[in-house]
Amino acid sequence: MKRMRRILAEVLLPPLLGGAIFSVHMVTSRRDLQSVSEIPLLIGFAYLYAFIPSVVYSVLMEVGFSAGLSARSWKAVLLSLVLGGFAGLSIILVTNRVAFRFIDSLPLVAVGVAVGFVVGVIIRSSSRPNEKPA
Repeated sequence: MKRMRRILAEVLLPPLLGGAIFSVHMVTSRRDLQSVSEIPLLIGFAYLYAFIPSVVYSVLMEVGFSAGLSARSWKAVLLSLVLGGFAGLSIILVTNRVAFRFIDSLPLVAVGVAVGFVVGVIIRSSSRPNEKPA
């Protein structure tokens, strides 16, 4: 995967995947098929809330790649997973400043970890075996 495509994936995929997971949760918890029509709106809000954390995630991933971390390594997937968790936590901290309780943030942190893992695996599987860090 070329660097620009990787950066685009790092910035654009997390809000899409996180928004999709959140949307599916909302629709299934309501058990209302009319809620399906709200999915594009929920994904749009995911971009609103998660765009800046995704940019920070991308910058930190690219710093790792510039320092010699291979995009094909499981260490890169682990870094992606950890940064995804922090991105989920940062969204909670920004949107819920008044009454922050860590236990309430665990579902969004879990979504961040899952998204970080999936994006890391996508980047890993899309990178060439002997690709040099750019």
